[in-house]
Amino acid sequence: MRRFPILGVLLLIPALVFLGMTGCSDKKTPATKTTGADPKTTNNKGDGKTVKITAATDGTVAGVVKFDGEAPAIKLIVDEIKKNKDADACLAGQKANIWNVAEQTWLVDKKGGVANVVISLVPEAGKEYDIKADLLAKWKMKTDENDQPYCAYIPHVIAVFADVQPVVFKNTSAVSHSVKIVGGETNGNSEKVIAPKVGATEPRTFAYDRRPVPVMCALHGWMNSKVITFKHPYFAVTKADGSFEIGDVPVGETLRVFMWHESLDKAIDTGKTVTAAAGKKTTIDGLKISNK
Repeated sequence: MRRFPILGVLLLIPALVFLGMTGCSDKKTPATKTTGADPKTTNNKGDGKTVKITAATDGTVAGVVKFDGEAPAIKLIVDEIKKNKDADACLAGQKANIWNVAEQTWLVDKKGGVANVVISLVPEAGKEYDIKADLLAKWKMKTDENDQPYCAYIPHVIAVFADVQPVVFKNTSAVSHSVKIVGGETNGNSEKVIAPKVGATEPRTFAYDRRPVPVMCALHGWMNSKVITFKHPYFAVTKADGSFEIGDVPVGETLRVFMWHESLDKAIDTGKTVTAAAGKKTTIDGLKISNK
């Protein structure tokens, strides 16, 4: 009789511990990863059923993401830029203190704050967000602008409400740029050359894709950006000091805190939860990320 090997698969199901009715807490479980930049936001309990979250949305969640350990060394790209015909205009950004003329993956300030980390809030298993018409209308007016002032996309990472929030790519620099979007079947592949100073793309939305959508400049090979899409508005990208704020959060609901960074291929469950309080700002403490 022919024998076939059997591969044993061990699934670790962490127990979730939620503390309190408001505020944030740490789960006594290790952080986990999920495929894509956006973790799954509709989690049924196995029966295929979910409950809509209908709580009032007047809570605010905030925090700061810090680098855990010694910050990565800055990788200057001056030599690469000097080979380009637009070198003088591009390097002027360093003198203007607009960008550091370096590779943009890790941007850590003097106090350890990490820029371009995407924070998202995910409901408990069996629940999903119910986005009301007034909130949708608000986000349709909330255009996200990505500029190219000195041969770098600023901000380096943007996150948007899929199919709702408009995005505009601008060019306020002294040289032409091209906006090359590699969106594949979901968001399409396109390229548009933008004139100096006054150029901009037409506003557009991005369809939902759990993978980051790459954006590049065909005229300056070092330039790149990422567009992260969500099916809901409960996300934020950290600023230069690592801070973020998420508004209109449902009150009284326990939400899991996920983070994504360009160095990761998956969104990470931070092991923390947060419950927003009505009309108040709830802070998530102890958010850290490293390059290990």
